[in-house]
Amino acid sequence: AYVERMSAEQKAIYYITGDDAKTLACNPQLEAFKEKGIEFSKLVSGLSSGEVPVAVIENPTEQIILIANTKLGNARASQVGQYVINQAINEVINSNEKINLISIEKDKPDTTIMFVTKKGMGLNAEKSDIPEQGRISGGVKGVMLAEDDYVVSANQVKYGQNIVILTNAAYAKQINTSEIDVMARYRKGVKVFDLKGDNSSGSKIVCAGAFGDED
Repeated sequence: AYVERMSAEQKAIYYITGDDAKTLACNPQLEAFKEKGIEFSKLVSGLSSGEVPVAVIENPTEQIILIANTKLGNARASQVGQYVINQAINEVINSNEKINLISIEKDKPDTTIMFVTKKGMGLNAEKSDIPEQGRISGGVKGVMLAEDDYVVSANQVKYGQNIVILTNAAYAKQINTSEIDVMARYRKGVKVFDLKGDNSSGSKIVCAGAFGDED
């Protein structure tokens, strides 16, 4: 196994994705790592062209629940035991939704799900009523989206965590989850960024991330 071949100095698992193993093996960016004796795990089998990992789950043999969120605002909880550990690729969510998967993480106690959308809306959603479902089910609606809107970030957050939001015009804003009331899921939420166009603060949100007080 990969871990058994790691040296004592190697503290992380390195992986690279692509369409075929031959192309990956010729990647010039790997040379510096090869010189240090670091092996890369190649993720190729079953990946569609352009598909990339969105998360790495540690200790997948634990009895834990995974929370998955999609670009179209769906949320789903499932037991990690439904995934076959020795199988190279498992489908995480049904075929209609999997290309829109934006996050998957271990269920964290005492948290809500913070959705941030392209149009600057935010929903701090209660997650207690997200049902446990099968591994490839489509989940339930997490946030109500306006026409032409979609989710750019959806992560579990604690009360008091900070969230940084970035626009396509490189404008940034920091908000705190304590400023946003917790609501039931599948609501429109509230405006968290006032977008004024490409010549000003930007026309869309491109990313958002939570940090601080996660433990």
